Amino acid sequence: MNNYYFKSICFILIICALGLTVSAQKPVFPVKISETSRYFTDQNNNPVFWLGTTQWQIFREYTLDEAKTNIRAHHTYGHNDSWRVLPTWKKALDAPGAVQMGVLKKIFLGLGEWWLLVPDQSVLASGGNTDGEILNLAARHRDGKWIMIYLAAKSTVSVDLSKLATRRKINAYWIDPVTANSTPAGRFKASGKPAFTTPNNLEDAILILR
Repeated sequence: MNNYYFKSICFILIICALGLTVSAQKPVFPVKISETSRYFTDQNNNPVFWLGTTQWQIFREYTLDEAKTNIRAHHTYGHNDSWRVLPTWKKALDAPGAVQMGVLKKIFLGLGEWWLLVPDQSVLASGGNTDGEILNLAARHRDGKWIMIYLAAKSTVSVDLSKLATRRKINAYWIDPVTANSTPAGRFKASGKPAFTTPNNLEDAILILR
C-alpha cells in the first residue's frame, strides 16, 4: 500500500478520534453518530464538530509533486458517487478505497481504545524516519497498553519496550495493511530494544506490540 495513502487515512481517523467540540465541555470519546444520523456526538450525546480534509495545504504548503500525489489519493479514496448519492453509489461501496477503509477499521478496532493513540517516534530506538517518501512511524496507547509501528518499505527497526506499561511478557505481531491478516512476530520480556525486520512477503507492514 502506498505509504502516503496510509498516512492520509490514519490522519483522518486520528482527527475523527480526537474531534473538535463545539461546546466548552470536554467531550467523552470515542465519537459516535447521533440518533438522527445527521451529526457526531460524544459518549454523553453532546454534539462534536469534526473537521474533515479541506486540503487547503495544497495551495499553502505542498510542492507540485505533493499536490499531485494528494489529488491522486483523494481520487482513489473519495467518491462523488457516494456523497452526491448518484445512481452509481452502490458500486462505490465496493471500490478499492472503500474496501481498504474497512481493513483500516479492523486494524484499529483490534487495538482497543484506539482513540487514545499518541504519535511517539521515541518508541523507535533506531530505524525511525519521518522525512522523505519512505516513512517509519510509531505511535502508542496513551497509557502504554500497546505500540503501533508502520513501516512503509522493507526496514529494520528496534523498539524501546520500556514505552509499554506492562511488566509481563509482550506479544508482537505483524499486520498486512492490505488484508489486515496478522502473523506472530515473537514474545519478549518487557525490557530491552529488540529488532524487527519487515517480513519478506509484505511490501509495507504494521507492527503491533502489547
